[in-house]
Amino acid sequence: MKSKIENQKSKIKNCWLAALMLFLSACEYETLPTYSGIDNVYFEYASVVGSSSVVDSTYVMFGYDLMPKTDSLIVILVKTLGYVKDYDRPVSFIFEEDRSTAQLGKDVVLYPELSMVPAGSTIGIIAIRVFNNESLNDGASLVAALRIVENEHFKADYTYSEVFRTSPRYRNYDATRYRVRFNNDNERPNMWTPAAYETELTNSFGHYSREKFRLMCEILPGCSWAYFTYGPGQTPKEVWDKNFPIALQTGWSRTLHFYLEYYKEVNGEPLLDENGEEITSGVFVI
Repeated sequence: MKSKIENQKSKIKNCWLAALMLFLSACEYETLPTYSGIDNVYFEYASVVGSSSVVDSTYVMFGYDLMPKTDSLIVILVKTLGYVKDYDRPVSFIFEEDRSTAQLGKDVVLYPELSMVPAGSTIGIIAIRVFNNESLNDGASLVAALRIVENEHFKADYTYSEVFRTSPRYRNYDATRYRVRFNNDNERPNMWTPAAYETELTNSFGHYSREKFRLMCEILPGCSWAYFTYGPGQTPKEVWDKNFPIALQTGWSRTLHFYLEYYKEVNGEPLLDENGEEITSGVFVI
């Protein structure tokens, strides 16, 4: 007879798989070419060829959670090259200790039982959990490096090259590797700095403060530290053009404005930031 813990694990897994199938069925993905031989699996970011930016990392900023979290479940998309199958196919992956600063079992756990490509799909997931614990004290940032490995269902040797934006040289990418970076800081995202788009973002959302940005990440759907950040191989303009169309700016600005007005009405006083100053919205609140 199964224990209560085993039954609970089974229910969680079934619910997870059902949610995954619903998510995948709601998305449209391009049809990938097929070939003769063993199917290949790789991280989804490698399919964005020609974008001049490769995002092979996920950033988790626990410091921007209004309600402090002790952990976060991370789901990373993978893709297959080959034939669609009518059964679930597990995706095998490992924790690369020599490329990581996080400790497996303490700072990160892997969920191989949840990591798979569902039947009828060319898209799957890898799942891990990272923890907000004493390892992140004193401003420490940790990296969990992952690598897809071969199993009976998939090869894991997909690599590709992209030309540098400013030279004819090529850079090779190993699409079986991925990094999850996490910390407990709440540093200013680099899109909101004088070197990037500080003026534009201040017009939309008001002057930056840690508490304001923490609030924005809580109440604005899709808002995160990573959304306001350009990484290696990216330019601020690329991220601006992709993430901040006028319609989105206006919608987020209005939501922030109405939330702050509602807070003031309900509490009889304005919401204050870490410096004791009133948190205000920007001027684009049409």
